[in-house]
Amino acid sequence: LILGGALVLFQGESLGEGAMAALLWSLPAPIGFGFIIVVLSGMTASLNPLERMASGMLGAILGLAPLAVTTEAAMLLPGSAGQWALVLAMGLVTALIPQFLYTIACPRVGAARAAAAGSFELPTMLIVGWLFFGEALGPQQAFAAALVLTAILLSPPVSAPPVAAPSERAA
Repeated sequence: LILGGALVLFQGESLGEGAMAALLWSLPAPIGFGFIIVVLSGMTASLNPLERMASGMLGAILGLAPLAVTTEAAMLLPGSAGQWALVLAMGLVTALIPQFLYTIACPRVGAARAAAAGSFELPTMLIVGWLFFGEALGPQQAFAAALVLTAILLSPPVSAPPVAAPSERAA
């Protein structure tokens, strides 16, 4: 359902020259993220949330490394102190805090539900595009978002064993 939602929105004819190569270079990222979800939800119960998050972030770095290595550094780095502060603030609010919460919740809800919840990014980006960039929302976008939301709702809940707090594990 999630891939279907992405395919509904895919417009290959609008891709510029070299875009397909960039898409292929970014393919390791979703594969790595999927692997991270499985590991976080089922294999890391003995780790505390910060240890789980560090392992997940390492996977994200490895998944995005091919794209970063093939891009000019000047295109990736902010040019002023104000831009660095904005990047830091955005990273904290949009990446670090949500990732920390996701890392805590992942073992409790299971891999299927965690992966589906992570896919909520597609409808979120449709809304952000509409609100902040004036992009049109039509039946095609509504159908894609409905497919993703259906996948989230159909994801089976998992009765994960309760994760012991670090103080309980030591006892």
